[in-house]
Order: sequence, then C-alpha cells, then structure tokens
Amino acid sequence: SVFSSNGLFSNPQRIVLHFTCLEKGNHEGGATVASLAEDLVFWVGSESARQNLRLKGENALEGALGDASAWARIRNAIQWSHYEGLTILRLAGLVETPGALDELKRLTKAP
Repeated sequence: SVFSSNGLFSNPQRIVLHFTCLEKGNHEGGATVASLAEDLVFWVGSESARQNLRLKGENALEGALGDASAWARIRNAIQWSHYEGLTILRLAGLVETPGALDELKRLTKAP
C-alpha cells in the first residue's frame, strides 16, 4: 500500500477511511455538472481494497433520504464494494423524512 511503503503508517489497518455521497447517483445536477458520484463511490471502494484499507461510507445530504433510489445506491455500495459500514449524517432528516426510517430498517436487515 502507498501508506505502508512510504512509512506514513506502520499499521494501515488502524486507519478507517470514511467516504461520503453513497446515496448520490451519476449525472445529478445536470450535464454541466458532469457528476460521477456513484462511479466515484466504487472507485474509492476499489482503491481502498487495493491499498488494504478499511472503508466506511456516509450520506452527503439529508434531502435524498426520502428517495428509495438513494437507499438502493447505499445498499449497492455496501453489498458490492469494499464498504464495511455506514454513518448516517443529518439524523433529523432521517426521522423527519417520510419513508427514510423504513429504508434504514430495510438496509439493516439486508443479508
């Protein structure tokens, strides 16, 4: 890993990276933004696996917590990439947004 070969950290397993925007999709914000947020989630996951680093994810915005497709992207990242945990930011949005708490319950019951 770049961390251990440079002598930056003697034990990179003690480091846990947290990457945001697990709920974001590609091309959000229109063509001029050219966002590849969903791809970036997987690129970071692949690189953390290659570097043998632990990785957890988090949501970037509370507004998306009511969107079932945002939760599907979170589940997808946890199931198919290198993410081993999830931090939900902006908890008020979780309890105040219709459907968000149900989606979180569904996520925690997923195999």
